[in-house]
Amino acid sequence: GRQLVNDHGAHVVVMGCAGMAQYRKALEDAIGVPVVEPTQAAAGMALARVRLAGV
Repeated sequence: GRQLVNDHGAHVVVMGCAGMAQYRKALEDAIGVPVVEPTQAAAGMALARVRLAGV
């Protein structure tokens, strides 16, 4: 993560494995940029769509 931020200027990191969700917050704190965990992001998007649809 630090290499992505320091060497490549990443402003956000998207994790590629749902099995590492428990490490998202620690990684975010360690590298200083937002870290997106894909399963949590997908669930959030699904909930938002349901709310927008008024279901």
